[in-house]
Amino acid sequence: MGTAMGASYPAPVDPRTKPVIFWGAWLYFGPSAIGSLWIIGSTLYPVITGKAKVGEIVDGLAMMLLATLYGALSIWTLWAVSARYFRRTR
Repeated sequence: MGTAMGASYPAPVDPRTKPVIFWGAWLYFGPSAIGSLWIIGSTLYPVITGKAKVGEIVDGLAMMLLATLYGALSIWTLWAVSARYFRRTR
């Protein structure tokens, strides 16, 4: 009994991301990335200037942790989608 020598799945014709996915990712994750950076900055500003109280710092750490994680996810997603969208095809 013979076996197939080729790949079971052919290579995609166009490996670039479609424009609708590119713009959809930017519309969804763009404001999230900017918002998370805003939350991190507004949480750190009182700490840096010395106007924050101890209770505010503890509450701000949890908020900043969540904003950092979601911001990193948003920025990574935007980077990956944009890199595939602007990739040159051979």
